[in-house]
Amino acid sequence: MARSASNREIEILMLVATGANGSEIADKLHISNHTVKSHIKSLRRKLCARDRAHLVALAFHAGLLDVNSPMGGCRESR
Repeated sequence: MARSASNREIEILMLVATGANGSEIADKLHISNHTVKSHIKSLRRKLCARDRAHLVALAFHAGLLDVNSPMGGCRESR
């Protein structure tokens, strides 16, 4: 990944990995649905992902998500 993911992007990525949709993520994080979409678009661009499922798979492969952590948690420190 050329540019690293922000803490907020990782937080959103973790929620995407649980199957949460944009509205659910926005409600949980108290941000707009537009902001969620913007973060997901940025993550997809950074990881060259075709869609959300591909994004999650690439994130696991890149070590951004850890299957043993709660909610498919992040390995990076917050």
